[in-house]
Amino acid sequence: LDFPEAGAENLAVAVGDSTGHGISAALFMTTVRAMLRVRILQGGSLGDALSDVNRLLCYDTDRTGDFMTLFVMMFNTGDGRIRWVRAGHAPALVYDRLTDSFEELRGEGIALGMLPDYNYTEYRYDNWTDMKMLFIGTDGIWEAPNQSGEMFGMERLYGVLRKHAQSSPHEILDAVMLAV
Repeated sequence: LDFPEAGAENLAVAVGDSTGHGISAALFMTTVRAMLRVRILQGGSLGDALSDVNRLLCYDTDRTGDFMTLFVMMFNTGDGRIRWVRAGHAPALVYDRLTDSFEELRGEGIALGMLPDYNYTEYRYDNWTDMKMLFIGTDGIWEAPNQSGEMFGMERLYGVLRKHAQSSPHEILDAVMLAV
């Protein structure tokens, strides 16, 4: 997501998964994205922004039962600080090439559209280095079944990320999609 007002060194990323399929799911996702854009521009923490978006969404979702998982982060490329909020979505992965280890950017948070008074918490990661890679995905990757019904799994994903850690982001994405 582009937020020129946040400064050129800030990169905003939102990855989510809404209930349903087709046009209704696309419209719900678009609504969340629009609300999020507007609310982030008002300032404050990402936790406050998601809490406000959730409160507004709940006016409609109490009748429809729709919800959306979401991982939202702001990555400051200048100082390497990552701020994020999880709303029921899978954690982001940080792979450290130097130590050959993975960390998960976890945190509390329920899916958007569930409880109107839920307050989301913003988390921080201050240990970024150029030897690390950030991966944000959805369960459509690790829960994808093969023809025998076996899920792709996190260990396979870790293996693909390790093997292609020196590649460009597009090459990593292609490698993950090909492996799945």
